[in-house]
Amino acid sequence: MVWLKFYQKERQRFLKAFNHKVTDEQARKIIKKLVRHFKIPLVLIDFRGHHGGGHAHSNIISVSHNPAIGVLCHELAHVFNKAKYGNWKHNKKLMRTIGTFIKYCEKKNYWENGK
Repeated sequence: MVWLKFYQKERQRFLKAFNHKVTDEQARKIIKKLVRHFKIPLVLIDFRGHHGGGHAHSNIISVSHNPAIGVLCHELAHVFNKAKYGNWKHNKKLMRTIGTFIKYCEKKNYWENGK
């Protein structure tokens, strides 16, 4: 139940990011740039299915094909928080990290074409 509230709050806060989908190739580029900029341990990205969600485990992110930028940032935030704070939890730190990643994507204008 707590996760459900977290997801609702996340989507309300970052509606634009969760509504904007990118191609698989654009997603790879965005992840690569975020990993390099925020100095996140090596991350591998895997595309599976079309359900719209994702999953992070160790340094592997699994997302659906043509993911939303918000989903990419959410899953990458799990990897970042695990490396920096030692947990995967859906908490305020995770929400803050997601916001930081989304702001960076907005600053770099990844909404236009995924660059």
